Amino acid sequence: AAAAAEEAEEDDAEQLCDCRFTLAYGSKVLMHNTRLKLKRGHKYGLLGGNDSGKTTLMRSIAMEQVDGFPPASELRTVFVEADIIGELSHLPCVDYIMLDERIKKAGITEKEVERMLLSVGFGEMQNGARNLVTFLSGGWRMKLALARAMCLNADILLMDEP
Repeated sequence: AAAAAEEAEEDDAEQLCDCRFTLAYGSKVLMHNTRLKLKRGHKYGLLGGNDSGKTTLMRSIAMEQVDGFPPASELRTVFVEADIIGELSHLPCVDYIMLDERIKKAGITEKEVERMLLSVGFGEMQNGARNLVTFLSGGWRMKLALARAMCLNADILLMDEP
């Protein structure tokens, strides 16, 4: 009875995606006729060995290249990766995020970016959100990427690597 109640509760969650797709990388088929079903408020994990297509799937979803996955106009999907652009690493964290085209397009203010950086822990650091990107460790770079993604108010955050 508990399992049936839990299943009914799950059915109440808004369905974000229910699609079937095939994913290839070059000539290598990574996933064939695979079903993807996502509901709002749930957390999902992708498990697989190296080179099984986890990152490729997330990138493909974010770039609207998965058949049947809702387009960005219907479902805001952001791929989070610590992809620091070298020529911009001399900037303070706030300025670095403000230069992202998606942030500009969304009309997000510097104040909102700073507030989001503080919410993921940048207030604990000396210089806080004004710390230079170049001095961030791998973990802090991921927090920077997460704050940038959170500013975009995504329906789905696709996170590659902890």
